[in-house]
Parts: sequence; C-alpha cells; structure tokens
Amino acid sequence: MSDYLERDLGWFWYSWLWQTASVDGSIQSVRLDGDEVVVAVRQDGDMPSPVVLDVTFTAARDAASVPGAATVGERTLRVTRPVEVWFDGTEEWVALTEIDGVVSTPSRRRARGSSRKILPAFLLAWFVGPLGVHRFYAGRTGSGVAMLLISLTLVGLLVTALWALIDLIVLATGNFRDGDGELMKEWS
Repeated sequence: MSDYLERDLGWFWYSWLWQTASVDGSIQSVRLDGDEVVVAVRQDGDMPSPVVLDVTFTAARDAASVPGAATVGERTLRVTRPVEVWFDGTEEWVALTEIDGVVSTPSRRRARGSSRKILPAFLLAWFVGPLGVHRFYAGRTGSGVAMLLISLTLVGLLVTALWALIDLIVLATGNFRDGDGELMKEWS
C-alpha cells in the first residue's frame, strides 16, 4: 500500500497494529498575530493523525485563498494537513494566514485518562479473568460478553484464560483502555 500511495505508512501500521494508541487531537488556542489567525492544534494521543479543521467565517470565503482547504458550506472551509505535521515534534501549525473574520472553530476537548481504576480490574482479571468480568468493569461489555460465552466450553475456558493473562499483562503495564478508549492510569 505504501508503494501504491508513494507515502511511508509505517506510522499508521505500527500505531494501529502493535500499540493500544489513541488519536486525541484538539484545538489548544486560536489567536490573532497581526493580520494572521494562528490555530494551535495539540496531539495528546499517542498516535499521529491528519489534522482536519472546519472554520466558519462571517462572510463567504473562497477555498483557493487557503492552502489545503476545501469548501464545506457557503461560509465554512475544511482545512486539512497531512499526518507529517507531527513528525518534526511540533504541536503547533500555522494554517490560516491572512484570514480575517473567523467566527468559530470546534474546540471540544476530552478529559485525559479513564475514571476507572486499574487495581479493581486487575483483581477481577486475576480471580475471575476467564469469565471476562474485568472487561465489564472497564466498560468493554462486548468483549466481556464474548469472553463469558466462549468460556462455557473447556476449550473456550483455556482460550479465555490466555486472553485474561494477556489482559493482566496489559493492565500491569498501564496500557489497558476502558470502553471509551481512555487509558486506565490510576491503580487506586
């Protein structure tokens, strides 16, 4: 796929297949710098992702006036930057230069980390792990139900015991995610 697209996609495959990373981009700030609007975008997740920003103006705006922009509505442009903006280590990019009349930008920001604790999940995985009870606690009910149903047979019980052992390791290393995709960070 990388050859066909003529782009290195190692960041994508590594993050999606070998890590429990998440995408968590947010707008840190929007400020005027002279006649320019500077949008600071943060990447708090562990996985890089392209930046897609919808900007609404007070009046109609031509997408040709903004590099990497496409018209979404009469007054709204979608500005896109490739994933490579994160590779040099920066968390800020200047995308909207010499654009006056910015009215609003999306600014929703998720809380970091899960409210669920590692210790109860670890103890549940230790004592009744093959039944998937720790996954119910973590809010991952789909896989909890799957573990419970699979464990009804002897072979299934062996499979879910291995699954629970892997979950114990992931919990102990602090890489287990809850049902909302947030890392469970605190032990108690």
